[in-house]
Amino acid sequence: EHQRMLVAFEAALAKNQASWSEGAKNLATQSLNAALGAARESTAALVEEAGRSQAGAVRTAVERGVESLERVAVRLTRLSWVTFGAAAMALVAAALLIVERFFH
Repeated sequence: EHQRMLVAFEAALAKNQASWSEGAKNLATQSLNAALGAARESTAALVEEAGRSQAGAVRTAVERGVESLERVAVRLTRLSWVTFGAAAMALVAAALLIVERFFH
């Protein structure tokens, strides 16, 4: 009976890990999409302003904004991997606690 329960629990843990992993990937994707959407909107606004002011100054501002968003995208990617790692560690810790409880 304990073995059956342990196998069922391990299956549930594996399913949760997959869910956590997918959730972390989805959050990273959403964040990156939001950053890209903001970059597009910012670029569109700056292009419109370029029609009214100096094109060179606007181009420089757009380049700076895109560079900033690229840095944010890199940080968000790192954060998603950290989140995934934390979820994996939590899964392993939970599994170890369950195994320890069964054997002690």
